[in-house]
Amino acid sequence: MAYLPSALKRNWGGFTLVEAIVSAAIVTITGTVMFTILQMNNQFVSGGALNSKIQMQYETVVAQIGQNVRQADAIIAFGETWTSSMHLAAVNANKILLCDNTGATIAGYEIAGTVFRELIGGTWQDFRVGGNVVQVTNGSVFSLSDNRKSVVLNISVVSSFLNIQDTVLTKQEMFLCRN
Repeated sequence: MAYLPSALKRNWGGFTLVEAIVSAAIVTITGTVMFTILQMNNQFVSGGALNSKIQMQYETVVAQIGQNVRQADAIIAFGETWTSSMHLAAVNANKILLCDNTGATIAGYEIAGTVFRELIGGTWQDFRVGGNVVQVTNGSVFSLSDNRKSVVLNISVVSSFLNIQDTVLTKQEMFLCRN
């Protein structure tokens, strides 16, 4: 048997060049798959968070308007004069006032461009849900009946979370005055 240096007789357990290249390729593929799965998970979480946020805003707006309409005697467009027996043409309005049986304003709502606003203490303020201003789409309106006893909400709420945006389309909720 020929003489071999002792360094060649020992198995140092290191990688050969081919083994190192194959290992790097496997790590790269595995890392790419894991990164893709993580990105998909983040998209699902972001989408779920946005959906929850926008639904909460829409439901809060609709619930508050519905509660106030039920307590009102009439719903008038801003600028109209209240009378005890209202009979006017049906109309779409961007600004409405809810009145009691004496004509006193108990609540008011406004669509100012893409911002939804409410009447608080005699001043118009942005409607907020969880600290966020409620945004609506252009073309959102309140549809008032001819007797001013009902309103149809033709509003679509817009919200964003991180870098994605979504809209809850109008469900044309209708509310009647009970008084």
